[in-house]
Amino acid sequence: MKDHRTPRAISPADGPLPSTDVLSAPARAAGRSAEGERRRDAAEDEREVAEQRRASTARARDDVETERASAEVARESGERGRASSEGVRRDVEAARASAERARHEAEQARVEVEQTRVQAEEARAIAERAREDAELARAEAAQSRREIEAQAQIIGEMRETLQALRRDWLKSSRADES
Repeated sequence: MKDHRTPRAISPADGPLPSTDVLSAPARAAGRSAEGERRRDAAEDEREVAEQRRASTARARDDVETERASAEVARESGERGRASSEGVRRDVEAARASAERARHEAEQARVEVEQTRVQAEEARAIAERAREDAELARAEAAQSRREIEAQAQIIGEMRETLQALRRDWLKSSRADES
């Protein structure tokens, strides 16, 4: 790298400054020598700047590569997250469909329970009418039994009367024969 110190003063040892005048060969050589030194310093400075740029470019390339790798990791992570979200979405959809089926089945069961309740109410009414009919039939049967018992008593009395009449008739017919 070029020395950034204050430029030194030109001394007679440096030789005469080049000019457009006709100079001696050693003066021209000394001027060329100083110009060559400046060119070498400038070329050295340019080489060092180029080397610094190459190093900076390499660091930037490494940084870009690191960022690219980080971006790839983030992309892969995002992809896994998306896949996971998709799985969760499918699970939620399946749960929603299952809940809808369960709701439909519950509604169907509610309708069936209501139908069963109506049928049970009708059966209860029929059973009540049957109980009332049975009570009425029991009452009628009791009445019929009382009537039959009364008729049986009358028939029994009539038999006794008939037997008594028959005995009397037999007695009277034997008495007439005699």
